[in-house]
Amino acid sequence: MPRDLIERWRVAGTLVARTAIHVGGMVGDPDTDLPLARDGANRWCIPGTSLAGAFRAWWEAAFGAKDTASLWGTVPKKSGSPNDGWASFIIVEDAPLTVPGGAVELRDGVGIDRIHGAAADRIKHDRAVLPAGTALGLSITVEVERKQSRAEIEAMLAHFLTALAEGRIPLGAGRTRGLGRVALKKDGLLIRRQALEDRKGILETLRTNGSAVSLDAMDRSGATPAASRRLRIALTWEPLGPVMSRAALDGLAVDALPLMGREGDTIRPLLTGAGVKGVLRAQAERIVRTLLDLSADGHFLDQVRVPLVRALFGDPGETEEPRLGRGALSVEDCYGEWKTDADGHRAMIAEGKAPGWRAAHHVAIDRWTGGAAEGLLFSVLEPRGVTWRPLVLELDLTRLDPEETLAALSLLLLVLDDLAAGRLPMGFAGNRGMGAIAVRSIDLEDDGTAVPSGDDVTARTDATVRAVLGGLKGRTLDGGLLAHIAGDQRDRLAEAWRSWIDGAAAKQRGAA
Repeated sequence: MPRDLIERWRVAGTLVARTAIHVGGMVGDPDTDLPLARDGANRWCIPGTSLAGAFRAWWEAAFGAKDTASLWGTVPKKSGSPNDGWASFIIVEDAPLTVPGGAVELRDGVGIDRIHGAAADRIKHDRAVLPAGTALGLSITVEVERKQSRAEIEAMLAHFLTALAEGRIPLGAGRTRGLGRVALKKDGLLIRRQALEDRKGILETLRTNGSAVSLDAMDRSGATPAASRRLRIALTWEPLGPVMSRAALDGLAVDALPLMGREGDTIRPLLTGAGVKGVLRAQAERIVRTLLDLSADGHFLDQVRVPLVRALFGDPGETEEPRLGRGALSVEDCYGEWKTDADGHRAMIAEGKAPGWRAAHHVAIDRWTGGAAEGLLFSVLEPRGVTWRPLVLELDLTRLDPEETLAALSLLLLVLDDLAAGRLPMGFAGNRGMGAIAVRSIDLEDDGTAVPSGDDVTARTDATVRAVLGGLKGRTLDGGLLAHIAGDQRDRLAEAWRSWIDGAAAKQRGAA
């Protein structure tokens, strides 16, 4: 039966990648383990299915499963009637891409063995990514059936496009490790409302393609999104010496080059979200292992399965616990403000030189002769005088058990306290004098949505988390973070932390 449509919205615009993006394609590219998706003409693209999946997930979190299914469609249950399902009223087209520089980047990933501190056996992969600054063509059609509420759909669409413009809907894989941040450009955004209810409206739509509507003029009163449970934390920091991630490929004049990432027409030093998150996770594991007297034996995937750390930072592989899998904490890629262009980057690789930077030479000393060991001389192009953007972390409280949320926040604050105190080097050669940083201040970025209300465990816990992090907003840190938390809040966190440690220790004894 044809649908009785009364209205249709068409949205056309451009999404701009704020960080690199990975949407995977078919395996078979010999150059990388995780290639990018391509269309039938062998061009890089973001499939409409990938966009729709991310959009639908945001929609369901904001407006609930029922309203989401009514618009985005549902599949009938095997035991039910085929008529119980329906196709989506929202059509998302494949996104054509404009890639700055015309080339993708290759990111290396490696797991660090928790005993040896070196690369873990068989935990190594590389991933092709679209660089920051990539433009994605966005085309969405929203159909309104007669029995549906026009006002409600208009409001939901307006809230959705606003969230997209504010960069609150990540795309693709690796979203908790720095990838997939995009934002909808308001310049050039075209929204058209097409009348289909009667002959007059259809003819007018055919003549004019509908009436243009600005995003700010859309009526939002018909629906209110649920309160956000995502908190963004920005850490302003500065290097105390050279800080860099190492590029996968060696240079011609120097052995180790800093990892660089493209951002539009510029190329900048880059600390990947995956690398920063790995440093934070390793410290969280040390804290919990110490308190629970846990060993780090076994394969890498077993080493990283530490209680509470799994929920906060993620759990690799399959798990029987529904809340585990993707972690509650995301860390964005961090770019330096120093920049060069493609020619400058090629010169850096070929000559080992960059304005203001220097090549440092290192050599191993032969333990018998006291001279330079044969074949063990290497050089590093060290970034100097680089100003870095803030480290941005996002905590998704929906990924945490309400009973463990305050304990997880306590663990995160302990790790950030070590970071602020300068005990956690970042990036390459952290055990050889590089990577020292100082965290100067902390800020909490509010997306402007309503705060959860009520008196249940979730609402009370959310209120405490917001109060603790909100109390740190704008604070200048002096070698630490915990001292800046109000006394009553610190006492509550300490109580939740001790309670979780006692419970986890009891479980360990019971398992033994």
